Amino acid sequence: MIRAVVLLVMATTTACGAGAGPAHAPAPATTPDKVVMAPEPVAVQPTLRPSPRHLDRSYRAEPDLVDPGAGGVLRIKSLGIRAPVDAVGLDGSAMAVPDDPGRVGWLQSTAQVDDSSGASVLSGHVSDERDVPGALSRLNEVRRGAVITWAPPGGRRYRFEVVDLHTYPRATGVPAELFRVDGRHVLHLVTCARRVSTAGGGFHYTANLVVTARAVPG
Repeated sequence: MIRAVVLLVMATTTACGAGAGPAHAPAPATTPDKVVMAPEPVAVQPTLRPSPRHLDRSYRAEPDLVDPGAGGVLRIKSLGIRAPVDAVGLDGSAMAVPDDPGRVGWLQSTAQVDDSSGASVLSGHVSDERDVPGALSRLNEVRRGAVITWAPPGGRRYRFEVVDLHTYPRATGVPAELFRVDGRHVLHLVTCARRVSTAGGGFHYTANLVVTARAVPG
């Protein structure tokens, strides 16, 4: 079964929004956004296609939707990534993402780090609107077999092995099955991809990169 499904990842993070002015350095393409939930019925495929509101402009999360540090710490040693994980909720019908590009958000209605089944969904920025690299700026360089560790506050590290990478157009969203509540525990990391430069030195992203990793027993 798939629980009330997150239907559409829309561009609503600063990394996935617009950048104005000259870009200081090309940021590796990658980060997500707003995720629309279908109340009922449960479905494998999205049943609603709202118009994305942040494909070419920046998003700011409401402070009460972000619980700093409540998700612990995420590490990808092969990429030199170490980022605090904030627990986040829904901004209306969308997933909130921390404003700080150096942090990652975990949608707390998805699986917890130590759950034995279901999917944990985490999202972070590839850069901010000034093109300062974010926590997941190098996520597009990850390779299958790479190890991701996720440690809750005060807890042991849980290991996940990367098994798949997919890119989806931001205008149409990600597949609903990414938010399953059954099956082997997996972790989905979402960030922006396919950077597009605009007149005057601005930029935005047209896709979402989803990196999937399976929990490693033990």
